[in-house]
Amino acid sequence: MKLLLTRRKGLIAIAIVLIAAILVFAVRKEKASAGEFFTSPVDMGPLRNTVNATGVVQTVVTVQVGSQVSGQVQELYADYNSMVKHGQLLAKLDPRNFDAQVENAQASVAGAQAHVQSADAETKTQAANFQSAKANLEAARVARDNTAVLFERASELSKSGVVSKNDYDNAKANADSAVAKYEQAQAAVNQAEAQNHAAAAGLQQAKAQLLQSEADLNRAKLNLEYCNIYSPVDGVVISRNVDVGQTIAASLQSPTLFTLANDLTRMQVNANVDEADIGNISDPADVKFTVDAYPNETFKGRI
Repeated sequence: MKLLLTRRKGLIAIAIVLIAAILVFAVRKEKASAGEFFTSPVDMGPLRNTVNATGVVQTVVTVQVGSQVSGQVQELYADYNSMVKHGQLLAKLDPRNFDAQVENAQASVAGAQAHVQSADAETKTQAANFQSAKANLEAARVARDNTAVLFERASELSKSGVVSKNDYDNAKANADSAVAKYEQAQAAVNQAEAQNHAAAAGLQQAKAQLLQSEADLNRAKLNLEYCNIYSPVDGVVISRNVDVGQTIAASLQSPTLFTLANDLTRMQVNANVDEADIGNISDPADVKFTVDAYPNETFKGRI
């Protein structure tokens, strides 16, 4: 009887152990199933091909403002992050050297103008001398022709024995003298004409020197104006590379004083794309990107 009771207790214990094992296995299986599988509603849409790239965000239009002349920075009227307008004064160079150049060029222009006036007066004088020489030539021609007629008449009368030898010689001498005076007057006319041409050439040269002096004056005034650095566009100063008192040299190339961004509301990203992915880039295409300054914010753009 005791043996039967002991067997029943053993069977009951075994059954309890089996039931506990089955329950533990079922619970673990349910937990495992819950961790490995999940459900989601079906979503229909286009497939997206993703290409990752890195790059630098920069402005679409960047203008570098430089100086065409060398000098010392005297004043600065704009700084980093300043809003500027087209034609606004940004900086000023020391203008004293360029003021002296302008005064020197003005003196050269005044001297050239005086030279032109002197050359013009010389031209008028030589023109008058030329006209006087021509008048003397005409008088010498008349005297030559007159003495030639008298000499011819004296020759005819001398052949007839009416005129003495002395009168004949005097008539011949007067004719020869008139011819010589005519030739002298002709030479004087040629000389006056040459001097007249030389005076005209001198006047043209003086006028050319005046034009050159005026050009030098305009260049000096332009260099003086270059001492004022103006903004070429509307925008924002994103870089200032000079300070007051700094000397800039524009001998080989124009130094950059300011860098302006034309419009900060429109930016561009110059991205470095892997060569294997560049074939997946199309134009136009929408893109999303992030920047280091705002890592939790996503920006949108378009290729």
